[in-house]
Amino acid sequence: GTEDALTRVLPALQRRGMRGSFFIATGLVGKPGFLTWDGVRALAAAGMEVGSHTVRHARLADLGEAEVRTELVESKRTLEAELGRPVDLLAYPYNSVRSRVRKAAAEAGYRIGVSGVVHGGSDPIDLRRVSVTRDMTLEQFQQAVSAR
Repeated sequence: GTEDALTRVLPALQRRGMRGSFFIATGLVGKPGFLTWDGVRALAAAGMEVGSHTVRHARLADLGEAEVRTELVESKRTLEAELGRPVDLLAYPYNSVRSRVRKAAAEAGYRIGVSGVVHGGSDPIDLRRVSVTRDMTLEQFQQAVSAR
């Protein structure tokens, strides 16, 4: 949900004829360095997948049940209202997830959740994802996606 998603990443994907998934922490939209709602809608209009990254980007495993539910439900509800379409994709903040968090995500209506290489696997509500950084080499990327 940072500004460079629109200014750098989207153009690079479009040049290559590729699509991407962007995860938005709804409480950060409009803050310095983050996308505005117009920017989030522009990503969706360009054919990119837009998913939730919760409201505050809090580590869900550290929150109580009610807070987890609020983070998941409110982010999904806000994104759907702003985009005018269903949002069923979630990236767990800090790639951290526990069984109670996975259960809450499914109950909130998410069909797909992604977390990091430590927690993620093949369960659709907790898929393994590899974070790509700007200094990652092709060899490092290949190792990361083939590991496990």
